[in-house]
Amino acid sequence: MSFLGGIAGDLERTEHEPRRGRISTEPLIAMNDGYLVVVVNHVFEDMPSWVEWDAERHVLTIMQMGGQMDEAHVDIKPEEYESLKRMRKLLLVSNDNKDNKSEKIVHYVAFLARD
Repeated sequence: MSFLGGIAGDLERTEHEPRRGRISTEPLIAMNDGYLVVVVNHVFEDMPSWVEWDAERHVLTIMQMGGQMDEAHVDIKPEEYESLKRMRKLLLVSNDNKDNKSEKIVHYVAFLARD
């Protein structure tokens, strides 16, 4: 996966590439007792399918069922990396896909952390 550049909205793509969007607000991430929770103020086009943390880029990528992906910059302290790498599932809290953006929805998805 490579970042194509851009600041907001859809990033450059060809006809056959998935939509790559940006999440402008940094997600809230919490770990406790083996649970990882990510809260993001974002409406996804499709159902989130898995989440990946890239330590080198400081980016959290949320992949969706239809192939779309949304990325957010996240600052995580290096001392937290080992704990994060042990996580395999997470609870992703996002805005509901309906017109009412004040409602939240929780997704239980796979998680991958890489260096």
